[in-house]
Amino acid sequence: GSRTLTLFSEAGARTAVLGGSAEKIAVVRLYSVSFAMSANGAIRPGAASAAAGETVSFELSPSAGYTAEGGKGVLTGPDGASEELPAGALAFVMPAHDVELSYEFLPEEYTVRFYVDGTLYSSGTYRYGDRLNEPDVPSKPDTDTVGYVFRGWSPSLCYTVTGDQDYNATFAESPLSKVEDDPLIIPEWVFVLAAVAVIAATFFVARAIVRRQKRQSET
Repeated sequence: GSRTLTLFSEAGARTAVLGGSAEKIAVVRLYSVSFAMSANGAIRPGAASAAAGETVSFELSPSAGYTAEGGKGVLTGPDGASEELPAGALAFVMPAHDVELSYEFLPEEYTVRFYVDGTLYSSGTYRYGDRLNEPDVPSKPDTDTVGYVFRGWSPSLCYTVTGDQDYNATFAESPLSKVEDDPLIIPEWVFVLAAVAVIAATFFVARAIVRRQKRQSET
């Protein structure tokens, strides 16, 4: 019966013997597929070589802090000419020449939010590995009986951003002492001194009146 036998030559050509007949020989040339290295992610190829017209698939593995979403793949030929793959494509049709596949991984952005009693106090956008900017120390209004002192953020701050994060302010409560006005206590000697002063003043006034009347009578 019919059978297919595939042979590979030293030049990289693939020879197919079809239908069990040695007279029917087809030679298919293979072209190499290489993948550019990237510090932001890796490309895992589905094949190291392929014939023109074949579909070559690949997988993407972004590094921490990077994403393949929104990125783009680019095929570059031996002459330096490049072709951009469609957005989101994870396969391409092999051209009739060697190619190198590169992929642009995009940095992810993270949002860090700070809350005080459920109300947004501060927020910022960061990339992976950025240093967190700690906001100013928040405050909480005292009540008539309780005062509040800021204790920190929960959970504890991680100053190297690695993802989205929410922090909540924590406060220590301390009872407030109600200050009442004490009644004014006047020492007894004050009253005595005041009485003496009144008596003395009365005496001097009366004496002045008597002297005045005496002078008027003499004239």
